[in-house]
Amino acid sequence: MLTHSEIDTASQPRVDRLKVLLADPMQAAGSPLLTELKKCGLEVFVARTLDDAFDIVSNESIDLALLELRFEGVDCLRLIAEIRALNPTSRIVVHTWLADVRATVAVVKAGADDLLPKPLDPAFVVAFLLNGHSPESDSLESIPDIETVRRAHILTVFQWCDRNLSLASRQLCLNRRSLQRFMQRYRQEAGEKGYPGSAR
Repeated sequence: MLTHSEIDTASQPRVDRLKVLLADPMQAAGSPLLTELKKCGLEVFVARTLDDAFDIVSNESIDLALLELRFEGVDCLRLIAEIRALNPTSRIVVHTWLADVRATVAVVKAGADDLLPKPLDPAFVVAFLLNGHSPESDSLESIPDIETVRRAHILTVFQWCDRNLSLASRQLCLNRRSLQRFMQRYRQEAGEKGYPGSAR
């Protein structure tokens, strides 16, 4: 049974509205990004699993796609290729914590137009998705550097794993000792206490 669709039902005529696939396992109802997309009058289809995303793509003509790269340890490269095959003119942007050169090359080869790192301001992400071009120079300040993205991703996964160091290291594909070093460094930089000590 399909549980993916959260479709904006505003009164704007359907024919005038672009269809957007938002595929991200962490997107909840009422999330800032989803809210921003709906504010633009777009018809938004939300998928939190790859199966739901493929189902949407097979049944809808997608104009725009905003995708997370990783879904429960599986990447979305096949989904990108499927969207591109069925909708050759679609604009596909990957918005992910795993933003590095290797990821960028992989998603572009699969058929994506661009890759943006998380976290970014939702309004910036939606404008980038809609405009279909590189951001203006004064918008580049919105894009964090790679170290900031890496730190945010590691800390987020660590929290998702209830500060379980072993589980987080598996999710991040890091060995336990490397992750522990990262957490010690972040604790020292932030002046916080309890990360490695409370890790399990």
